[in-house]
Amino acid sequence: MNKNDLHRTMQSAVLVDQMFVLIVESLDNFDHSGVVSTFTPLLKPAAPWTTQLIENWDMCSACIWHFDNMDFRCILSEEGQVNIYGPGGKPDRTFQIPDAGVFRPGAAGYGYVNRIRAIGQGLYVCGANRQVYRYQPGERNPLSGQFVDVAGAMRQPPLGKAPSQQGPEFSAWADKDIVMFNDIAGTSEQDIYAVGDQTAHFDGQVWRPIALPVINETMHVVKVFDAQRVLIGGSNGYLFMGNAREGFRNISHLDDNATITGLEWFDDRLFVATDKGIFTYEPQSQRLQRFATGLEPELQDAHLLEAKDGVLWSFGYKDLAYWDSADGNRLWVRVHHPDNARIGQAQARPAASTVALAQQQTENAAQASVLALPAWLEQTPKAQGGAATRGLPDIAALLALVGHSGVGGRILDLLQPYGAQPAELLQINRKQRYSVSLPKLGLTLVMQYKGPKQSQEQAIGQPAHWALAEIALLAVGNWPWSGPWPGGLDPSQPAILEQARGIWGHETTSQGLHTSFFVDGSYGAQWVIELELTPQLQRLKHLKVMHLGEYLPWQASV
Repeated sequence: MNKNDLHRTMQSAVLVDQMFVLIVESLDNFDHSGVVSTFTPLLKPAAPWTTQLIENWDMCSACIWHFDNMDFRCILSEEGQVNIYGPGGKPDRTFQIPDAGVFRPGAAGYGYVNRIRAIGQGLYVCGANRQVYRYQPGERNPLSGQFVDVAGAMRQPPLGKAPSQQGPEFSAWADKDIVMFNDIAGTSEQDIYAVGDQTAHFDGQVWRPIALPVINETMHVVKVFDAQRVLIGGSNGYLFMGNAREGFRNISHLDDNATITGLEWFDDRLFVATDKGIFTYEPQSQRLQRFATGLEPELQDAHLLEAKDGVLWSFGYKDLAYWDSADGNRLWVRVHHPDNARIGQAQARPAASTVALAQQQTENAAQASVLALPAWLEQTPKAQGGAATRGLPDIAALLALVGHSGVGGRILDLLQPYGAQPAELLQINRKQRYSVSLPKLGLTLVMQYKGPKQSQEQAIGQPAHWALAEIALLAVGNWPWSGPWPGGLDPSQPAILEQARGIWGHETTSQGLHTSFFVDGSYGAQWVIELELTPQLQRLKHLKVMHLGEYLPWQASV
C-alpha cells in the first residue's frame, strides 16, 4: 500500500480531557472507510497516536457522553451508525438508527445525519429532513437501549429510496426541499436548539421554529453557554446571540462573510472558527478580528474549536493545533498527523495512468474549444505603481462560467494569485463540493465536482469534471468588480429591489430585506438569485447566484 493511501481528512474531533483527543477521519483515497484516531501525548509520550480502521463507515461526528458515572465515547456515521464505548473499549456496542441514512439497506429515505451531542443526561443526533433522535438507555445496562425519534411532527416526510449512486439523479433527489439540521446543543433536555437551514427549539415537550433576524442563510454551529446566552453561527459571517424566550439579535458585521463552523469561549474571549481561519469577536465593533496563532505557516484550516481545562484546540480537516493558557510563552503548538504530509510541505498529486491522462487531455481540449475563460482570469500580474497587481475581475464574465462543467479545476488554479483558499463545505455531498473565498474581493465561489466517483485528491486533479455552481458577492461599499451584472442589474442604484423585480418578475420569497427569485433560463436551466439589501435605501448588500439544474451556462437574457 502506498503511503499516500493512508492520508486522512479529520471530519470531527472531541476532547476526552485537555490532552486526550478523539478524532474521526475519512481515508482520502478510499470511499466508505473511516478511521478512529486518538492523540494522547501525556499517556503515551513515546507513541501518542493510535488508529483503528472501520470499514463501511462515513464518519461525521463524535462526542463524550457522561452517563451512569462513566464517560462514553460516541462516534456517528452519516448513515446513522453509532458506536458507543467506555474507557478501554468496555462496554462497547454499535447501533443503527432505524430511519436514518441514504444508501444503507433498509434506509427509510430521511437522509444523512450530521451531529451527535450529549445534552444534559441525554444523547442526541440531528440531520437532514429535520431528523432528531434521542438515545434511550436500558434500565439495567446503559448500552442495552435504542435510538428513538424525538422530532415528532417537525420531521419531514421521507424522500423515498435514493438513486443507487451519486450523480445527477442523486443530486435531484437530494434537492427535494430538504431542511438540514447541522448541529444540536442545549443546557438541558428541556432546552435544546437545532440549527441548519432552519432553527428550532425544544422545551422538553414540543419543537417550535425560531425566526432568526436573517433568513435564507444556513447555520452550521450552535454554542449554548447558559439558558440566556446562546450563540448561532453560519454562512456569510452571520452570528446571532439570544435565546428562544427573548429572541435573537444579529451581532455580526456587514463586512464579515466567512462561513462560521465553530465557537468557543476561551481566555475571556469568543473564538470563532471559519473557512478563512480563526477569529475573535470584538463586542465593541461587532466585528470578527483575525487571530494570529504565530504558527509557521499559519493555521491552514479551522473547522471546530473546543476548550477544556485551560487548553484550546483547533480541529481542522488537515491541521491540528492547541493553545495552553498556562504556557508562559503563550504559544500555539501544531500537532502533525503521522499519516498526512506535514503542514507546509507540498503534496504530490497521484500519478495518472496513460489512458486516463489522454482522456483528460481530450476532455480539456474539447472544453477549451467551446469555452474561453474571461481575460481577467488568464492575464498575468502587471506592474502598476511599482506593485504587481491584476486587472479588475469582470463579474459578468465570471457569472457566465456558472454551470460550465470543466472550468472548476482551472478556476481553482488560476485564482491562487488572488488569495483563493479552497475549503471543504459541510453539505450533503461533502466530499465533492468546495468553496473558494477571496476576502479582498468580497467574493465566494462554490465548486461542484460532477465527474465519476473517486477520492477528493483524485478529483482535484480532474479539472474537466468541475463546474462553478454558485457565486456569492458582498456588495457593500466600493466593490472592485467591473462589467455588467446578471440581467443588467445595476447595484450602484438605490432601487435595487425594483430593478430585480423588473428583470425577473415577482420574487418567489420575500421577507424584510431578503428576497429570492427562481429563474427559468434557456434550455430549462433553473437558477436561484438571492438578494440581501441594506436598510439604507435598500441598496444591494449581498447577492448569491446558485444553479439548480444541469450545469448549463448563464443566459443574460433570462
